[in-house]
Amino acid sequence: LKLPFQESLILSLGILTPSAGFIINSLHSYQVGNDQEYWIKSKAISKEVISIVFLLVALQSHDIKSLSYSIIFFVGLFLILPMIFKLFFRFVSPYAPNSEVTFLVAISLISGVISKEMGAYYLVGAFIVGLIGSRFKSEVAQNNTCDNGGDGLGEGFVNVNNGIGESHNENRHSVHFLV
Repeated sequence: LKLPFQESLILSLGILTPSAGFIINSLHSYQVGNDQEYWIKSKAISKEVISIVFLLVALQSHDIKSLSYSIIFFVGLFLILPMIFKLFFRFVSPYAPNSEVTFLVAISLISGVISKEMGAYYLVGAFIVGLIGSRFKSEVAQNNTCDNGGDGLGEGFVNVNNGIGESHNENRHSVHFLV
């Protein structure tokens, strides 16, 4: 095939990039230790992150100006999002319990729309939000167990009976098997 650079890079990314989600979801069917599982997960996720960076370059390589604006935007996301999440968990989350998922979805949608308008694929912006947001899992668990009177086992975060993340004392037994 004689394809231009941009199209050939996108085609090669589609063929050579493994699905981190598929790899991580299928790990339970193999007999691997915790160290090996961690290594496999970190390699799969890092390959997907590198592929997303290459995708950004491929989609923006037609114009150096749009490429530099995109790089500035995404670097800005990496710098600004941790501060936004910290502010959310400090000032909003204590007064609006169980609003973390809604906040994450809203920020993902905003970042996705902005990245789409910049000419990059919308999942690039949403992926970055998920990547940065995953660093704050401990704060979600801490807010939900401490504020809802939990015992630190995570029952305030997950409720199997009604699936909406509320914590009720009569449902505590249904969640302990998950933790």
